Order: sequence, then structure tokens, then C-alpha cells
Amino acid sequence: MDSDSRNSTLMVQKRYASMVLTAAVIIGGTLIFLGFAPLGKGLIIGALFSILNFILMALTLPYRVGHSKGKSSLVALISIVGRFAIMAVPLIFAANHSQIAISTVAVGLFMIPLAILGEHLWMRWRHYEEVGV
Repeated sequence: MDSDSRNSTLMVQKRYASMVLTAAVIIGGTLIFLGFAPLGKGLIIGALFSILNFILMALTLPYRVGHSKGKSSLVALISIVGRFAIMAVPLIFAANHSQIAISTVAVGLFMIPLAILGEHLWMRWRHYEEVGV
């Protein structure tokens, strides 16, 4: 991976990670302030692990591209199994501790994909507004 694409990847990671962390802290903090501490804690923990998953996915991507099919498949399999195991950690922790809501941990784990989807839909909507469709 060359320097420009690496910088571009880091910028994308930073943008989404910052967006998700900010949203999780604001929403989670509000829930905690309103007396729903287990929900707020779960959302923040889930978001942190979502960011970790996103970073690990980006770090392993260069190892899955440009190699033989067998080696790429093995790296992809190890990557996804490892990332699933990491994402299971906060779910298992929440299942064993009543001060963290498992439901909002699950929502938090989807915050990066939801942010990406939301940005895509927003850009598409803005494009249709500009075109007049």
C-alpha cells in the first residue's frame, strides 16, 4: 500500500471513529444523566469495540489483497474469526454484568456500519436534491 492510500485510509478511519465516538459519548452520556446508566454504558462500550473492529479490519485488508488465493482466504478467515471474537467480548461481559445493558452493547457494535450507511444515504439524498429528482 502506498503512502497516499495509507493516508487516505487513516483519514477515513479517523473521520468515522471520531463521528461514532462523539455520538456514543453524547447519547450514552445523556442516557447516564437521565438515569439509564446501564444503557449508556453499553452503548459507549459497544461503540469502542466497533471502532476497534473497524481499525483491525482496515489493518488486515492489505494482507488479503495481492496474495495467492489460498493465502488471502486464510488471512481473511483468521481476520474475521478474530474480529468476531473481539466483538463477542463486550457482549459476554454485558451478559455477566447487570450494570451494562446487552441491548445497547449490540447497538454500539453496529455504530461504525450505521455511520457509513447514514453518510452514504445522506450524500445520495443531497445528490438527488441538487439534481432535482
